Amino acid sequence: MKFFKLILKHLLALALTILVLNASLKVFSDGYNLDALMRSTLRANAEINFDAEALKFTDGKNIKTSGIASTIYAKSGLKDQDFNLNFKAIADARSQIKLLSKKYKVKKLSFKSIVVYDDIELKVNGLKESLYNFKVQKGDLITLSFKARNAIPSLEYLQHQHGLKSFAVLFTTTAFVVLYYLVLFNKLLVPACLKLKSLKDKTGADKFYLYLIFLIFIIVSILGFNFKGTSSKVDRRDLSVFPSLTVDTQTNKSLNQNFFNELNTYLEDRFGLRNLFINSKLQSDILLKSQVENGNCLWDKENNYFASLADFIYDKFDEKFNQKLLDNVNNLANYFNEHGIDFVLAIVPEPYEIYTDEYSFVPNAPKDLVEADTVKLLKDKANCKIIFPYEELKTASKQDFVFFKADHHWTDFGAYVGYQEIIKAINSKYPEVLPLNWDKLPHSKSNLIRSDFDRKFTIGESALSVGLRSKRHLDSEYNYYEPQLPYVDLPDAGALESYRKWQNDNGYPLKVYTIGTSFNENLNPFIAATFKDVIYSRLNQGTSTKYQVLKYTKHLIESFKPDVVVLTLSVPNIAYFTQNNFGFED
Repeated sequence: MKFFKLILKHLLALALTILVLNASLKVFSDGYNLDALMRSTLRANAEINFDAEALKFTDGKNIKTSGIASTIYAKSGLKDQDFNLNFKAIADARSQIKLLSKKYKVKKLSFKSIVVYDDIELKVNGLKESLYNFKVQKGDLITLSFKARNAIPSLEYLQHQHGLKSFAVLFTTTAFVVLYYLVLFNKLLVPACLKLKSLKDKTGADKFYLYLIFLIFIIVSILGFNFKGTSSKVDRRDLSVFPSLTVDTQTNKSLNQNFFNELNTYLEDRFGLRNLFINSKLQSDILLKSQVENGNCLWDKENNYFASLADFIYDKFDEKFNQKLLDNVNNLANYFNEHGIDFVLAIVPEPYEIYTDEYSFVPNAPKDLVEADTVKLLKDKANCKIIFPYEELKTASKQDFVFFKADHHWTDFGAYVGYQEIIKAINSKYPEVLPLNWDKLPHSKSNLIRSDFDRKFTIGESALSVGLRSKRHLDSEYNYYEPQLPYVDLPDAGALESYRKWQNDNGYPLKVYTIGTSFNENLNPFIAATFKDVIYSRLNQGTSTKYQVLKYTKHLIESFKPDVVVLTLSVPNIAYFTQNNFGFED
């Protein structure tokens, strides 16, 4: 009988804690609930998006349709499984298929090949996402083959796919332990018939559970200790390294007097529950404070502007720096001039320089253009065309958003303003080249943000950095250019992972090579729609050594033989590229 009562008490405790856990997750996690999690475990792990206007899915094994005409899923078990999907072209068109591995769910997804009407085969590697463009004629048969494996969802997957926040994890875990304890030891909602009179030593039981919770905390902290990481994505900074017992002096080595202080900092930076506690603090700040800061981002909740604090440049552009920058730009320009290539350097101003009033919440925000002397020096003495569309962006900002509020990149409209100035520079040598007309381009509108290489809509990089996962801050709508011209990402024979290529039969017969950073992502579609052949390399992916322009693009310059090279840099990027001499040896 006692055993039966104990079992019933456990079931009651479990039911109660699950109810509380589910309710708390809904409150703290932007709509997350247990039911959504249970459904997510049944979802297929490989997503295939295709052009429904050109292709019709005909058959495939272990395939689940989504209810959306252009999306299907491939569902596999824990073992590797081959898939063969068959499509039929229903119209003459330039079509596309996108293969998408669920980033936080699938451990292995290896796409083998796409075969298009038996005469085109695109070999691919195990990428998270691959987009393939090709022409089809009505009646053509297309086969897509790949291999996939299922996997267990991780906490990171739950956070990104279901809005589960670390604060919710901390709260619900604590609630689970406390409630389970209260029910199990006759403290809460226990019917009299289930109360166990035989548990006489409640004090001992209390101590046992306290010790157990403390032990679990210690074990998790040790098992999750971050030995290898170099930086923190949570608070956007470099992590401390293990201190040395000795330090070098001018004459010899001596004991490190700050060893224990540095060791303490090292342990604080890397213990297993660090990210959980930081995220918990962030969520409380979001709930209670008018301004939220994390790492290098500051969010003003009153106007929903986000400031990337690392981009606020105050004294970086001194005379010595300006001269080094000029020397590097001229070295690069001389190389291009020797090869008959027209070189354009475009410098993108900072958002706070355009929206000075909106960013007045940032402490000690500069009121003047700190790079004004630098730009003037380049325009006066550089051996290339210099574009700095500050005045143009300032004027255009009265018409529409030229920078996102929750992301430090320029909008499509802002990129279009910069594109116009670039075309003006190219037009001086190629007068037949004219800019596209913004009003005649296909557009869409969204309050979400699209600014990076993968061309996906998000809530904004700065918002994600602060710790937001909801859309509460998205109070503005942005105009987006929807390019009709497809692109393909090709493997790079050099040090970069890949480069992007566009082919435009209706464009001006010039080869253009665009080089730069994330500010190129919203700019490139306009350039690709203007010229016949365009390729693009992004240089700030990964280590800082990739800021070396010539070192990592020379092989593509020599093989592609561009007529024009456009290098686009934001103001903070200028410092990184100059530190690395733009790829030239010291």
